[in-house]
Amino acid sequence: MGQSTRLRYGQGKIAVALEQKREPLLYALCQYDNLVLFPINPRTVANYRKAFQPSRAKSDPVDARILVELMQKHSDKLEAWVAGCSQTRALRQWVESRRMLVQEKVRLTNRITASLKSYFPQVLDWFDDKDTFVFCDFLQCFPDVQSAQAATTQQLTVFFQTHAVVRRTAIARRLQQIQQAGLPLTSDEAIVVPAQALTLALVTLLKVILQQLTDFNTKIAHLFQTLPDAPLFAELPGAGPHLAPRLLVAFGNDRSRFTSAQAFMSYVGIAPVKEESGKKRWVHWRWSCPIFLRQTFVEWVNQARRFLTWS
Repeated sequence: MGQSTRLRYGQGKIAVALEQKREPLLYALCQYDNLVLFPINPRTVANYRKAFQPSRAKSDPVDARILVELMQKHSDKLEAWVAGCSQTRALRQWVESRRMLVQEKVRLTNRITASLKSYFPQVLDWFDDKDTFVFCDFLQCFPDVQSAQAATTQQLTVFFQTHAVVRRTAIARRLQQIQQAGLPLTSDEAIVVPAQALTLALVTLLKVILQQLTDFNTKIAHLFQTLPDAPLFAELPGAGPHLAPRLLVAFGNDRSRFTSAQAFMSYVGIAPVKEESGKKRWVHWRWSCPIFLRQTFVEWVNQARRFLTWS
């Protein structure tokens, strides 16, 4: 493709507008050095189209013509895409993929909790954290109240000790809770058997997610330490091992992209939007922004509150 475009359009640079920021088409085109890519927000194209087509008719050829028109008439307002450091781009992929796994972990944990409430709600009080290997392994070893109460004190103690529960008070508290759990919520096999099977299936999936998260954390930490700005972001109050890499990715290695703090905050979506009409004036949440970046800063400020008053 690179050679054919040079033969057709010459050796100069070719501007290419597309409604994608980080999709396969962008990755495929960025390898050609004679192409200058301009990702355009799909909402920009949609609003431009509506301005001249109130009927809201839509087609790919029409959108393509709009992209060309935007490039020809408003190129000064568009920003060319810069690939940036390969390590930073790789870190961006890792941290975003990790976040997807975290969301999947939360979804599975909620479904396990809902399933347990139908036949084994007592176990939810025995464990504060449900997204742990000890919780998953306990359900696989003791899938109901009867099996947990049938286990000896020695068996339960060994189980908790082998899962890094070393405090005697914590083990004694759980042993007491298990013995005082009372009767099962229901003995109806039509309820218990399917719910138990579903719970164990979800637990198996959750353990896979937890293991993958451990692997992702290791790879992210290793890649983060190879970047020169890592010490700067690692020292931010409340950043920690998970948010520090995400903050580094948010700022990127090209700091000249933003001319002011306000421009940066507007881009990531944490600056409010002000609107005025006549004598009315109101401020609202910014809707059009990279959701993952905004989520990064919101979560960081929440963690930083423990260290800094202004947060």
